[in-house]
Amino acid sequence: SLNAYGHSLLAQGAYGEAEQAFREALEIHREIVGDHQWTAHALQGLAIALEEQEQFAAAEPMYAEALTMMRAVDPEHTQVASILASLGRMFATQGRLEEADSVLRSSLELLEARVGPSHERLALTLNELGVVAVRRGELSAAERYFRRSLEIHEQARGPMHPEVAVALNNISYTLIEQGRLADALPLRRRVLEIARASIGEGHDNTGWYAFNLGYVLERR
Repeated sequence: SLNAYGHSLLAQGAYGEAEQAFREALEIHREIVGDHQWTAHALQGLAIALEEQEQFAAAEPMYAEALTMMRAVDPEHTQVASILASLGRMFATQGRLEEADSVLRSSLELLEARVGPSHERLALTLNELGVVAVRRGELSAAERYFRRSLEIHEQARGPMHPEVAVALNNISYTLIEQGRLADALPLRRRVLEIARASIGEGHDNTGWYAFNLGYVLERR
C-alpha cells in the first residue's frame, strides 16, 4: 500500500518522497473511505514527513486532523496514542516543552489503559517524557521515567540489549546532574559492558559510552 511505502521511505530518510507517497495515499483514502483509520494513518505519515523536513507549521494541522479523525473512529484506539506521541515529539523538537509533556502524558495514559503498564510499546513514550523532563530541569521525574523504560526493555528484550544500554545511560545522566556520581558509576560500567557485547567494540556508540564512563571516573 502507499501508506506502507511511505513508511519505508521514512525509514530510508527519503522524506520528500515519503511526503508525496502519503499525499497520494491521503487523496485515495479520502475519496474511497472518507474519515477512516486508513485516512488518519496517511495524515499521520504525512505529518511525520513534513516534520522531518522541519515544516512544523504544515505538519501540526495534519496531526490535529488525524487525531480528531481517529478519536471519532475510536477514542481509545492505540493509534490515537501513536498520533499523540508523534505530536509530542514534534512539540519537544520545537522547544514547546509544556505542551510536549501534556501530550506525551496523554499518550502514555491511553497506552497503559489499552495494553497494560508493562507493554513494550510504552518504553519509547516513557523515554520521550524523560527527555522532556530533563530539558525542563525535572531530574527526579526524568529518572523515574527512564527507570520504567529500563524495566520494560529488560523484560521485553533481555538484560544485554542495546536499548537497555540506552536506558541505563539516560538514568546515569540524571544521576550525574543530581550530583550522584557514586550511583551513576556502576550504571555507566554496565552500559559499556552491554555495548561491547551487543554492538561491538568498534561501534560509534560503544566509543561514546566509553567516553561517558571516563567522564565519571575523572570527576569522582
